[in-house]
Amino acid sequence: LNAPPSTRRTPAPRPAPPAAARESGHISALLSLLDGKTGEVQRARPRCLLKGQSAVVQVTPARPLCLEAYADYRALGRVALRDGGRTIAVGVVTRCGE
Repeated sequence: LNAPPSTRRTPAPRPAPPAAARESGHISALLSLLDGKTGEVQRARPRCLLKGQSAVVQVTPARPLCLEAYADYRALGRVALRDGGRTIAVGVVTRCGE
């Protein structure tokens, strides 16, 4: 601490945390219920989902979003659905609508 100013080291700046988009929207359709282990379709158009179940859902955003299919571009193909500060679902984009 008593070293001359020319020999003091300044810490490197920390990189900024990744930014996440926050957009409103709604789940417009439950398309199919999937088996958690194999990924095969168990039931088409289920009425509801329970905790721990996997499904294919259709999400309609309130305004246009920049998304890509996970197979094409991984960074833009991941999504998280939150409600009131709680994460209720995470997943990947399988297909984008126009």
